[in-house]
Amino acid sequence: SAAACLHGAESDANQVAALAEAAQQAAARATWAATSLATCFPEPLPGQPREDEWTRSVRQVTAQASEAAEQAAISCRMQANDMVSRAATSSKSKVPCKWFLLGQCRKTVCEFSHDIQDLQPRPLHKKRAEECVYFQKGQCTRGTACPFAHGPEELAEITRIVSDLKGEKRFVRR
Repeated sequence: SAAACLHGAESDANQVAALAEAAQQAAARATWAATSLATCFPEPLPGQPREDEWTRSVRQVTAQASEAAEQAAISCRMQANDMVSRAATSSKSKVPCKWFLLGQCRKTVCEFSHDIQDLQPRPLHKKRAEECVYFQKGQCTRGTACPFAHGPEELAEITRIVSDLKGEKRFVRR
């Protein structure tokens, strides 16, 4: 069942949400089948001839299938919501989502950041004294918020700041 698939799912939350939606659609179809059967073959009123065994059996099976599908859909939705909330609270990337910046991100749970704070310029004293490999390729999407140096001039400035800070710490300790 979809609920069992979700229980062992290690897939991304978008796949889980899609599976939960499919379970909900299956439940809706099962409910439609049970309702249609009840409309086409209503239960006989007292005094009317009894319905045949096949009709009674089909009515019972569709009602049970409808109830089981509805319970599975509820379980799937709860598990999907749980996975989505866990994914949202887990450590997220600080790399900005290019689609979010364009107002076009369609993911339920995006692995990239939708936080405007992640676009704020990072002070040089908080940057690492390493060059950004993506900047070297012309592919860095983080701009001034990148934690790495963009170019040799910025790397030299970061190295100087780090050296000055280390010197200040040594001076304070003595």
